Amino acid sequence: MLKRIINQLFLIFGRPSIPRRPLTYYSTDILRKTLTEVIAEMLRTSCPCHYPRYRFLVTFNHKLYDTGPVSCAETNYLTSLATNEELNYLEQVGVSAGRPLGDYGDDIIYRCRKCSTQFRHVASQYSINFEFEYLIIEDIQFQQDVGCPLSLPMPLYQGLYGFKDGDILKCAMDFKLSNPNKLLKYLTCKL
Repeated sequence: MLKRIINQLFLIFGRPSIPRRPLTYYSTDILRKTLTEVIAEMLRTSCPCHYPRYRFLVTFNHKLYDTGPVSCAETNYLTSLATNEELNYLEQVGVSAGRPLGDYGDDIIYRCRKCSTQFRHVASQYSINFEFEYLIIEDIQFQQDVGCPLSLPMPLYQGLYGFKDGDILKCAMDFKLSNPNKLLKYLTCKL
């Protein structure tokens, strides 16, 4: 009975879509360049820690949606770039001291070079081809936001991936597929 009602609603309103595009070398390169520009822009005026939209995206974790594994490509790349020493944003200051949340031994602890906010880097693996990473804010040191407040749905360029469409759709309500310029403007928006 419930399934029939849901199918009728899909006929009336359309099926919800998963915000993602195929992973290609080209799309991945665009995402990397866009997110590098995002962090560089934020570092010009303060640091990414002062941007609520950045904090939301870099800490995306499917467990907060009570679903099975779902990965956000933007979160993976943003985390990877944030912990890259070349951008001079986060510096490694330690390890999780025996309480790892990820699947690769101790989680790495990073600190913002500008405001001293601390993050835990977590990397999880759900299959040989499905692993992802995100940050957890462990010690907030920034005082006042510079970036615009969070507004949903958040634009993504690459999107969400996972094993089950139902799990992805639970997370998808907070995101929409967009283009690199909208993602850049959204994340770097200032008050």
